[in-house]
Amino acid sequence: MVAINYLATLALAASASAIPMDSRLEARQSFSIPGIGGQTANDVQSGTCKDVTYIFARGTTEQGNMGSTVGPALKTKLEAAIGADKLATQGVNYPADVAGTVVGSMSPGQAEGSKNCAQLVKQALSNCPQTKIVLAGYSQGAQQVHGCLIDLSADEAQKVAAAVTFGDPLRAQQFKNIDQSRTKIFCATGDLVCTNQFIITAAHLSYASESTGPAAEFIQQQLGTLDSSSSSSNSSSSSTTTASTSADSSVASSGLGSGLLGGGLSGLTGGSSSGGSSLLSGLSGLSGSDSSSSGGSSLLSGLSGSSGSSDSGSSMLGGLSGLSGLSGLGGSSSGGSGLMSGLSGLSGLSGLGGSKN
Repeated sequence: MVAINYLATLALAASASAIPMDSRLEARQSFSIPGIGGQTANDVQSGTCKDVTYIFARGTTEQGNMGSTVGPALKTKLEAAIGADKLATQGVNYPADVAGTVVGSMSPGQAEGSKNCAQLVKQALSNCPQTKIVLAGYSQGAQQVHGCLIDLSADEAQKVAAAVTFGDPLRAQQFKNIDQSRTKIFCATGDLVCTNQFIITAAHLSYASESTGPAAEFIQQQLGTLDSSSSSSNSSSSSTTTASTSADSSVASSGLGSGLLGGGLSGLTGGSSSGGSSLLSGLSGLSGSDSSSSGGSSLLSGLSGSSGSSDSGSSMLGGLSGLSGLSGLGGSSSGGSGLMSGLSGLSGLSGLGGSKN
């Protein structure tokens, strides 16, 4: 929360003591005076879609919906880290008054800023399904981030790539509905607000200059982790699709029954075909081995393939068995009185000879 009386703040800073830290906290001891005025950003409300959507909740009494300290500073650091053209920024609209700190502390999910934050997340995901959400809040705004995650469904919260808070009165509480590895709390040494005491010290005013850089690095890492997870999922899906396609191809080439084009295609995978009256029953040997087509009256019964032969029958093109040279293998044709039985020697198709008896 931002101090209303900075002279009183500086006086309190002298007596501030260090607070216990946990694995998600980082100690900072510098001090910076908040800027004058505040900034406003409404990219979500205007329907702007970018790779990353940064939603920030300001501290008590800060102006604009982004405030003048941590919010704008983190925005600048994120733009430098991931590119300004990839970042949409939205401030949480809520009163940010002193009275709100009580509700935010006791029932963060009921706080006005929490509800507005959750609505902004839903709107961003609805307008831009592929965007990655980053939540951040300072002081009373940190309470709103806790409440925001409470107000989201588990599925919606999983779309939040990172949640970061500064000077967090609820720092002892875990965030809800999100993996804790994607969250980080920055509490400076001597910041009494982080012990849920609303006493402003110099440490509470240090985050814009001291913590937004490390916070941006953490957020960038989480965005990269999310990208890697998404790529792995897409790769797995692609592999499944490829396997399915291969299976379909195998079924298609194996020869299925004696349909119009099916009966004589069994040899495409090395099988054999005999008899029958399929239009192309003689194609059994196109890629098979030691396959033969005999008997029947197929129109192209003589198109047997590698090392295959066509004996007897009156096929219209019975002598075309020598076309097996298409795959580099010789074929032979004997017998038959087909219209074009003498074509078995078309060896020039693959540079290899065939023979006609």
